[in-house]
Amino acid sequence: MSKRNKYALLTNHLKNDNRLEIELTFNQIEKILGFALPSSSRKYKANWSNGLSRAMSRSWIEAGYHTNEVDLAKEVVIFAKGD
Repeated sequence: MSKRNKYALLTNHLKNDNRLEIELTFNQIEKILGFALPSSSRKYKANWSNGLSRAMSRSWIEAGYHTNEVDLAKEVVIFAKGD
């Protein structure tokens, strides 16, 4: 799978969910993707930023979401629709 499409399953999952906010654990995201998140995703909030320069963040931005809240201790991220 090309790097560009590496997170396509997450994009599709989010696109198929009509909720305004979606809370997912890191483990749930890994199950959706079928592979482990980069270890840095569990250490640095910056890995969950909404910049288009990262393949991971493009996955939720392309689905119309942004990260609204990230709790590294609980390994939870909340995606919200819109800007």
